Amino acid sequence: MPIPSLLLTLALDAALPSTHLVLTFLPAASGRPALAPGVIDAAVREAADIWSPYRVVVDRTLPCASEPDEGVVLTVRSGAAPAAAADARPVALGAINFLEDGTPASVVTVFLDRLQRLIAAERLGDVAHDRWPAEMRQRAVGRALGRVIAHEIGHYLLGLRGHRSTGLMRATPRADELFNPSRNGFNLSASDVRLLARGAAR
Repeated sequence: MPIPSLLLTLALDAALPSTHLVLTFLPAASGRPALAPGVIDAAVREAADIWSPYRVVVDRTLPCASEPDEGVVLTVRSGAAPAAAADARPVALGAINFLEDGTPASVVTVFLDRLQRLIAAERLGDVAHDRWPAEMRQRAVGRALGRVIAHEIGHYLLGLRGHRSTGLMRATPRADELFNPSRNGFNLSASDVRLLARGAAR
């Protein structure tokens, strides 16, 4: 995290009570590939690590587990991506709907088909992704999935319909940024940290 953003986060720490988000993953629809458990685990860890500086705890429910007594449950499902716009607008990798009163719904949709196409184009040196060791491939896909989920969590917590020009809430990061182990560029802007603090105070 850049130093100014980190300092702002520390300064606002008292205004940011801890928030608990619990992710539950729906089974894949018929005919769609299921997410491997290793991918889901990596995705949850990545989303948790991105949000932990802002006192947001992200974890997941296990199958058949009861809902937690405390915390907000967000449901993650995979869906087919809508047709890309004909103009040059960024292609979305996930979505969260807003209700008529302007509050965000608690269902996050990840366009897994688009993520899979992105990783299909990734190479490690001269090695295509389908020749990577299975564990490495799961970590890479999970990292990208976690960053997409973290972005949608931002829409939920900030009540933000639009996007920023930089940081976690930019519209669409480059593919190499999604898969790169570095989290540079996946932080909240100073204005979004203030927005998070105001939302927590309500």
